[in-house]
Amino acid sequence: MFEPGRGSEATGAGAPEGARALRPVGPAAAGRSEAAPWRGEAWSEAIVRSISDVVAVADRDTVLTWVSPSAEARLGYRPEAVLGRSCLELVHPDDVAHAAREWEEVTARGEQGMPTAYRLVAADGSERVMNVSAAPLFDHPSVQGMILTCSDITDLARAQAQLHHSERWAQRLVQGGSDLVVVADPEER
Repeated sequence: MFEPGRGSEATGAGAPEGARALRPVGPAAAGRSEAAPWRGEAWSEAIVRSISDVVAVADRDTVLTWVSPSAEARLGYRPEAVLGRSCLELVHPDDVAHAAREWEEVTARGEQGMPTAYRLVAADGSERVMNVSAAPLFDHPSVQGMILTCSDITDLARAQAQLHHSERWAQRLVQGGSDLVVVADPEER
């Protein structure tokens, strides 16, 4: 049942001010201690375009200042259609108060919060359950905002709700008495 609420880095040579490159890991990096070089804007853009999670940056007032292209595939919003809007406008009305409290807590602590599940409203009005991580980088010169990473867990949330429903049904069946109960599936599954 859905309930709301619930690498190492090194600076690369030639990177723009404030940018960080990931340190190589795994067999290919064996014996290498230098950081991966900054590969440029085209490289970064290709990486961002390939990420399936929705990534966004919002200012201190929750106003979206950058949204990844994946927002269109996951939520049906073109990034430019949500820029300038509060990120809380995309949260299901029943989850907004909790999301606003979490925003305030993460902002006050100045540390990344634990991923939290929220229902987001897609452009077509449907709901998508997203695990949202918030990283406050308001003082970072290149970001100046809260980085929001949203992983779509809708299918998982639905499966959990179905399991919960089945468990409750079985529990009521067992508690119902000693009568013989036959459950028949017309498709013989």
